[in-house]
Amino acid sequence: MAFAEYIGSTFYQQGYYRVGPDTVFDHVNPQIGNPGSPPPHADVVSIYQAVPYGGGGIINQNNLIGSPPDGKYAQIYGTASGSGGQIICNMSPGAHGNIWIYAKVVPGSTSHVYTYVSNNFVTWYNTADLYVSNTNEQWISCGYYWSNFKYLGIAAINDQGHQVSINIDSAIVVPY
Repeated sequence: MAFAEYIGSTFYQQGYYRVGPDTVFDHVNPQIGNPGSPPPHADVVSIYQAVPYGGGGIINQNNLIGSPPDGKYAQIYGTASGSGGQIICNMSPGAHGNIWIYAKVVPGSTSHVYTYVSNNFVTWYNTADLYVSNTNEQWISCGYYWSNFKYLGIAAINDQGHQVSINIDSAIVVPY
């Protein structure tokens, strides 16, 4: 695909085209000669499902809904090997881009966290496989996905002796 075709298809699919922090084209609010403001980030609008595994658990999964960080946490925990859980979030329409969670772990734990995205709840794409050990709240990059998706899965599991105890305040997707 030629670069011009890529720009055209991106523009018509997303309604805008960005280069770095600037929106170059925006058919909803055209500003010829002036870059528009970046489109808003996508938020968690509801929880589709929360599934514990292996004796692990999930507490207050609805605290993930909305943004910005508000000090209310969803917790995924698991002390036994193979335990933990997964929260599947419904994202606001048009979610695509850089995926971030605002989270911390309980002191003394290192949580193995995975994030996945899907547009149809059938085909899933892994965007991150990381170990989280920060005990202070912070934004954690969970990769990116170029196309629109509807569902964001956040899973944490106790494997290789890493106790799971992660508190997640928010999840957002920032378009690029």
